[in-house]
Amino acid sequence: MKCKEGSIKIKSAMYGRQNKQSCKDANAKNINCSAGRAENKVKKQCDGKKQCNLQASNSVYGDPCPDKEIVCEGNVANMRCTEGTIKIHSAMYGRQDRQPCRDSNSNNINCSAGRAEDKVKNHCDGKTHCHLEASNSVYGDPCPGTSKYLEVHWTC
Repeated sequence: MKCKEGSIKIKSAMYGRQNKQSCKDANAKNINCSAGRAENKVKKQCDGKKQCNLQASNSVYGDPCPDKEIVCEGNVANMRCTEGTIKIHSAMYGRQDRQPCRDSNSNNINCSAGRAEDKVKNHCDGKTHCHLEASNSVYGDPCPGTSKYLEVHWTC
């Protein structure tokens, strides 16, 4: 950005994704995500200057749009990075919603295994590929009688 007269004043800034058309990524899974502090970083870097160069990069703002895997109980997820290594942002094994893995009969939709995220991070972080089984034998049974799923948010 460059001003011929005066100086730059940032009104707003967003780093992330709000549609599939921007940057022509029709395969984008997550289209409602943004880096929480991008606007503050841009203002700090550019406000009051005559010229400012910005880099749109996850290394600057962090990845605001991690991939999401939902694996139904008894199934396996295969996550792979062609560049870099796996970084787990969050993981949950149990049931927080009726929609994933279609369990309309479940009365318990507020249950999760206490250490699922730690187990997933220990198993996958820093690897180029990872296989995760959604199973009571791995995470324990946080809600007996309810079908469960493993939900993992991750990036490369």
